[in-house]
Amino acid sequence: MLWPALGFVSGVWLLQQCAVLPNPIYLFLPSCLLGFILLADHPFPLSSRWRQFCWSLLALLFGFAYASWRADWRMQDELDAQWQGKPIQIIGVVASLPQVQTDLIRFKFDVEKVLTPGVHVPSHIALAQYLNSQFAKQRPVQALQIHPGQRWQFSVRLKRPHGLSNPHGRDSEAWALANGIGATGSLLNVKHHLKQNLVGQPKYLIDRAREKVAQRMQSVLLDAPYQEVLKALSIGDDSNIDAEDWQVFLHSGVNHLISISGLHITMIASFFAGLVWLIWRKSMRLSLLFPARQAAALVGALLALVYALLAGFSVPTQRTVYM
Repeated sequence: MLWPALGFVSGVWLLQQCAVLPNPIYLFLPSCLLGFILLADHPFPLSSRWRQFCWSLLALLFGFAYASWRADWRMQDELDAQWQGKPIQIIGVVASLPQVQTDLIRFKFDVEKVLTPGVHVPSHIALAQYLNSQFAKQRPVQALQIHPGQRWQFSVRLKRPHGLSNPHGRDSEAWALANGIGATGSLLNVKHHLKQNLVGQPKYLIDRAREKVAQRMQSVLLDAPYQEVLKALSIGDDSNIDAEDWQVFLHSGVNHLISISGLHITMIASFFAGLVWLIWRKSMRLSLLFPARQAAALVGALLALVYALLAGFSVPTQRTVYM
């Protein structure tokens, strides 16, 4: 199974190197040929090495096709070009912790329904409310109280993800594709309607719990230094860390420790697993009921999952939990 697995991973990697998505027919024909060679009865049986090579090559084609299908599916969910920059009414749910800045509020939004006829809006978009609007003199901008899990009806202007090609800047288009963001935009300076305070789906409930933890930390820490760093290490929200602090972390070589990943989750899980093991093994009744090592492993895995969920269940945290 090792070589077919490596073939599948290589196929996925190979697709990422393509500038455009390939025609599916170029994958279908070689796959059929390899399948025929492997499965059909013929007078010249394949040696074990050739059979392994064919299976690995077939796995590579399958990985390439799978990655191509995923990319095509993701890229099909995009905003219609003729509706860029035009007012659109949508209903959906706030899907992230809002990033509150001096003159800006950013958040992710899951679109449930488009009220404007004839418009296709991607399922996941990134929105912003600009508080220093150029029209503020005629109509003052009222900052909305945005919370995760709220269902809102918004009037927005959207555009497809686009970014400048700066040598040391973030690739905004690649970031949007990796995070499933099909469009970005801003709220219009009109009245918006809150439809429901909390949608009872697990991912929204988790984000609301993360917000409660952040608010509690802010009320306790007040203006304590590195408050945002502690918040980042607790719930994985590093969006409000000052640029000066990031420079300090970057120059000292510890910037990777600020984002919750395998080190943090493993440390928490190991600590509580060890604690449970020490306590459990001292109780004869508990040890007869359930072995101490298995109880410690179960508690460690459970705590790792809880911490990963509290951190937003990003890709690094998911990888750690699965491993």
